[in-house]
Amino acid sequence: MPNRSATRRDFLAARFDGGRLLVRGQAYRALILQRSQSIPIATLRAIGRFVDAGGVAIALDSLPSRATGMADWRAADDELRRLVESIWRPGRGAHFIPGYKFTNVPFVSNEQPPRKTPPLQPGQIQLLETLGKYISLDFLRESRRQSDGLTFHHRRAGEADIFFVANMQAEPSRETVSFAVRGKRAQVWNGMDGGIEPVGIEERDGRTHLAVDLAPWESRFFVFAPGLPLEPAKRSRAALPPVEIPGPWQLKLEGARFPRTEKTVERLAHGPSWACRIAREREPMA
Repeated sequence: MPNRSATRRDFLAARFDGGRLLVRGQAYRALILQRSQSIPIATLRAIGRFVDAGGVAIALDSLPSRATGMADWRAADDELRRLVESIWRPGRGAHFIPGYKFTNVPFVSNEQPPRKTPPLQPGQIQLLETLGKYISLDFLRESRRQSDGLTFHHRRAGEADIFFVANMQAEPSRETVSFAVRGKRAQVWNGMDGGIEPVGIEERDGRTHLAVDLAPWESRFFVFAPGLPLEPAKRSRAALPPVEIPGPWQLKLEGARFPRTEKTVERLAHGPSWACRIAREREPMA
C-alpha cells in the first residue's frame, strides 16, 4: 500500500480471517508500527481487533502514547493507554521491540562508492527472529547469515514463484541460499541475453536450497514452478555479438567523499564493467 493515509483507510475497512489481514485481494500476517507515537484511536481499535483475531502486531522503537486529533483528546488518550496495555500484554500476538532504532541518514545526491552492509543491530535481529515465528522468510543465506549485498524481490504468478536476485556489491557472490518454495522445479533466467537454464536444487526443512553465483552488480531471475523442463530453453533469437566502440575514451568517476578518478582506455568492449575496474584500481592520471 503506497502511503500512510491509504494504509489507514484500507486497514479500517479490512477483514480479519484466521490471523490474516485481508485487503484489496492481498493477505497480510503481520502489521509493523514504525515508531508510531501518535495514532488515530480508530486505528488502534482496529489493531486490537486484528490481534484478537490471531494477527501479529509489532511495534518498533516506541509504543503509541497519544491519540491524534483535538476533539475530546483527554478521553481519547485515556482509551489509547488502556488499548496499548491490552494489546501488548504478554502472551498475545503483539510484540514491542524498543531496541529497534531509526536513524536519519543524510541524503547525498552524488553517486557514492560501494560500501559493505553494516552489521545488523540487536533490534533488527530481534525483529527477524520475531517474524520468523509466524511466517516463512522468503529468502535466506545459509545459517541465516547477514547479506553483504544480495537483495531480492519475490512475486507469484499462478503456480510460479519468481525471485529477482541482485548482487548489489563490487565483489562476486557465490553461496547457497534457500527460498520459501517446495515441490517445484527451478530455472534461472538471464535478463541480459534471454538464456533460460534448469538449475539443481535440494529440498530440506521445507525450503528449496540452491547455489547462487553472481558477478559484481549482476542479477538473475530464479523461477520455481511445477513441471518446468529439465533441458535448457532455446533462445528466440541468436545472441548478438558484442559491438566494439573504438577509442580512445576518457573516463571519469567523481562523488562526495570519493576521490576523483580518471582513466584512458583504448576501446570499450564486452567484459567486466569499466566502472568496477576503475573503482578497484584507483589509478588517477598524472
